[in-house]
Amino acid sequence: MDVHNRRLTLAGYASITLLGVYVAALGPGLPELAARAHVATAQAGTLITAVFAGSLATTLAAGRAADRFGRRPLVLAGCLINGCGALALVTAHAWPAALAAGFLLGGGDGALVSAFHALFADLNPQGSGAALNRLNVFFGVGALAGPALAGLSLQTVGDIRLPLLLVAGGQAATACLVAGGRYPAPSPAHAHGAPLGIRQLARLPLVWALGLTIFVYVALEVGLGNWAFAYLRAGGAGVATASLLTTAYWLALTAGRLLSPALLRRLAEPDLLLLVVATATLAALGLVAVAPWRPGGALCVVLLGLAFGPIWPLVFAIATGAYREGAGAVSGMLATGGAISGLGGPWLQGVLLVQYGPRAGMSFTLAGAAAMLVLVFAARRLTASRRLRRHSCVALSR
Repeated sequence: MDVHNRRLTLAGYASITLLGVYVAALGPGLPELAARAHVATAQAGTLITAVFAGSLATTLAAGRAADRFGRRPLVLAGCLINGCGALALVTAHAWPAALAAGFLLGGGDGALVSAFHALFADLNPQGSGAALNRLNVFFGVGALAGPALAGLSLQTVGDIRLPLLLVAGGQAATACLVAGGRYPAPSPAHAHGAPLGIRQLARLPLVWALGLTIFVYVALEVGLGNWAFAYLRAGGAGVATASLLTTAYWLALTAGRLLSPALLRRLAEPDLLLLVVATATLAALGLVAVAPWRPGGALCVVLLGLAFGPIWPLVFAIATGAYREGAGAVSGMLATGGAISGLGGPWLQGVLLVQYGPRAGMSFTLAGAAAMLVLVFAARRLTASRRLRRHSCVALSR
């Protein structure tokens, strides 16, 4: 890897880590943010909605723009918008100002996710699955550090300004780092002014299969992460034990992404994706079967985290590898599907868990995992047939 590629890679790691920090720091800071703006704590969750709304507003457009104008403008804009949102939230004393800051945070987040996933596919054309797994490990690192930084900030200065200032300063530094970088040459189709657009991609069965996989996956990942604590507490686990096991779920998810590059030396990306989704389905089945027995359920929760970890980066790797001339647009489409799912999926699982009990709540995870298994099997077949057609065309051209 030359110095320019290394520079862009380190910038991606830093920026994605900062996204994890702010996302995980917001939760502990919501009560103080609401009190400072003189709104009820029950309304504080609207800040998270504003973040999702900002992400939804930018992901599709950002991905398409990354194909049209290159990765550099989108990376720079994402860093600056996300950093400005963090800085604005530090100074927000009215709730509308806080919501506007949350919208900026999410808008920058959406642009960075689309741009960096496309950029890392450009930087690693022969190993995008491993590269995207490593990139997403750093989101996990930030998400693990975020609550600790928020707690330290709350104890020392009474709010979460310290992690937010870290995000603002870090994204500004990242923007400086990437501004002068030398970016990979565009794909041949892009170089001739013909990148694939959203309408063209939306007509492709493989894009639909992968997009629906991400749609289901985000609901499952966030839903289980949000409700594992309540599930374990309802079964008699103490606060410390339930917190520790919920943390173990997120650690296992990060570990799954960390282990994937080694597995990809032996398995192709579609094969590994099928393997981890099948493992997640079996773990979800176990979660439903042992729902009344929380020690067994706890083991299945951690196993699900390990299996869930590689799914997001592998889906992006397959999609950007299949459609390099529209890598930005397809990344934006996948990220948009995930953002939409994150708005409603975890809420639905919570309703099932609270109103109908642990088996019903965890049946949501099982049904979603089974649906992903069908979608991933279809995507694997579509990927294989697409590769076969491409090889046939190359043979005929000779």
